[in-house]
Amino acid sequence: MLLNVPRFEYNWQVGYEFAKPILLPKGTRLESIAHFDNSVNNPSNPDPTRNVPYGAQTWDEMSVAFFSIVVDVNTNPLLLFRDTRGRVALTEKVE
Repeated sequence: MLLNVPRFEYNWQVGYEFAKPILLPKGTRLESIAHFDNSVNNPSNPDPTRNVPYGAQTWDEMSVAFFSIVVDVNTNPLLLFRDTRGRVALTEKVE
């Protein structure tokens, strides 16, 4: 696990930066899991009876995971990403 935020606070939606870069071995898969508390136990929840879909409004579930990577200058970045079947996901030519 790279990051765990058990008590998320809406007002500090900023990035998290590690003190030292983390080396990810070849084949590493990054996955983001988030849970939205739509219960009466969530004091910030305006309506626990409402279905909460993903959306861009503050009353929607807005979980999005962004990450940055740094690769060796000799690595073709197009070969770093594969689809769910293991095929190279990006196919544009790098000049």
